[in-house]
Amino acid sequence: PRTDLYALGVMLFEACTGAKPFQGDVASVVRQHVHAAAPDPRDRNAQVSGTLAELVLSLMAKDPVDRPAGAGVVAARLAAEIGDTTPRESRPPLWFRSPLLGRVDDLQRIEQHAASDVVVVSGEAGSGKTRLLVALATRARRGRARVWAGEGADSRVDAGGVLASVRPALRQLASRAASDPTVLASLGAHLGALAQIEPELAPLAATAGTLPAPPLDGPSASARALEAARAALVMLAGADGGLWVIDDVNRVDDLTLALVKHRAQFPGAWGAVRVVCALRSDERDEVIRELLATQGVVEVPIENLGPAAMQQLLASTLGTREPPSGLVEEVLLHAGGNPCFAGELLQDAVSEGRLRWTHASGWEHTSGRTGPPAGIRAAADRRVARLRAGRTLVGLAATIGRAVDLRVLESDPAGLRELLDQRVLLLGSDGVARFAHATLHASAAATVNDESRASTHRAAAELIASRVGDDAPWRDRALGLHWLEAGEPGRAWGHLVAASARATAEFAQADAVRLLDQALTVGRDAGCYVTAHELEAEHMLQLASLRAGMGDFAAARAEVDAALFIRGIDAGVGRWWSLLSAIVTQFFRRALRMGSSRRATAPPPATVFAARCH
Repeated sequence: PRTDLYALGVMLFEACTGAKPFQGDVASVVRQHVHAAAPDPRDRNAQVSGTLAELVLSLMAKDPVDRPAGAGVVAARLAAEIGDTTPRESRPPLWFRSPLLGRVDDLQRIEQHAASDVVVVSGEAGSGKTRLLVALATRARRGRARVWAGEGADSRVDAGGVLASVRPALRQLASRAASDPTVLASLGAHLGALAQIEPELAPLAATAGTLPAPPLDGPSASARALEAARAALVMLAGADGGLWVIDDVNRVDDLTLALVKHRAQFPGAWGAVRVVCALRSDERDEVIRELLATQGVVEVPIENLGPAAMQQLLASTLGTREPPSGLVEEVLLHAGGNPCFAGELLQDAVSEGRLRWTHASGWEHTSGRTGPPAGIRAAADRRVARLRAGRTLVGLAATIGRAVDLRVLESDPAGLRELLDQRVLLLGSDGVARFAHATLHASAAATVNDESRASTHRAAAELIASRVGDDAPWRDRALGLHWLEAGEPGRAWGHLVAASARATAEFAQADAVRLLDQALTVGRDAGCYVTAHELEAEHMLQLASLRAGMGDFAAARAEVDAALFIRGIDAGVGRWWSLLSAIVTQFFRRALRMGSSRRATAPPPATVFAARCH
């Protein structure tokens, strides 16, 4: 960052003169760093050359744009100062962490609506939604609010854990509870349910003597989890407030969506907690349309940047006051004002020689070896095709998903280094590497053809099995998927069963049903139940229980009848069991109707969660 270049200038000044550039007490020195021009090092040491003094002064320029364009440029100038002619890369980097340009009005609209409503920021891929969420979170932190950032996974079904977007807040809670015993007391009975969502809370629950929550049917268990999550967020927010930001809300699990809807409909139950989500405008399925139609949800659409803002963005990215002639027109023509796509085009222009750096004149825009790509996908395809060491790893990473555990990628250090250096993957502080954007992920996935797909999934499964511990909540689900795609259903079966059990424990009844149903199908096809009929019947009864808990009594009764047949119950007894299951069905239906009438007048929030789950 340009701040580091300023710090380097201060160190070089001291190395040249033996003294720091600014003197005085702390307050005085700070003021001088902010407002005073740096002194010329030649005034304190006449032996400093003019070129070196010029470099030091440029590094300490008050405006970041007036500083050298990158560390490589500084290294080249220092090498020239001492006569070192060793070839080295001196082209400055492209600075993609640019200021928030053209979005001030959007940010104000979001903050205005978020005070009372749930805000969904919508726009096309790459339009800057995530950047707006980051800016919003930064401003909230400056106001002393707590911020929790979550994101959707590759799909709502394979969301990598139920209520995953709430887990950052629960980890904050665990850290706070370790030093503040009153936190545990405040949570009371909720602690047991929260410990099942976030494992870091489990030791604290045991220390507090909180017993595991008693088992409930699917809707009631989900309602309990959601009410516990709401209580935790409200308690963490306190009087200073809290901001829960969710990127890719179209990819979160159903329970997270239920929590977001409750905040929209019953803001009074949420204290000072605000919720802001981001949504790709081209990914509106029925679930998202229902969310947007919910009372208390406000959509804030954002548009692409205009010519003036795009010119500022390119200048900031290149580290210059003005982008070279013709570049703005090229980017607007092919990127249409999309900030992310503009960055992709800049990468392509540098790699293909249309954008070059010289020490004499800085950035120059030329015709280059090839013309601009036809669109963002073509630019992303070119970037992936230019990979060398990371060519194999990028396909493996894309097969796993848009976000990949770093432990898996570390199996290929050289490939990982290239993917990070070329900004194909961005490394987060949570130990997860993410593709820079969805189009780049699609281009990487396209490198895995039909012939290599099975072997790539097999490699992914083997790496996850060897490098990721059993405590990772997504491990069994991922292994089940990859072994299936690798054509080895027998190895997938046990992981699908385990993933279903975890989903049940995490109150994700719909996930649990899907996974166990898939496990039964896979197990039968792979012959896993040939000598284990009792186990097959046990799994069918578990599936029946899950279906009944979700209100699907016809399917539950069919599972029970089939399980009894497998266990060798004769036809007469089987019919008796069918009759009994029908009676139970009617009983549950009557109970549900009674519960619905009670819920009509019950206060939020727990009963509202239960009603949604039913």
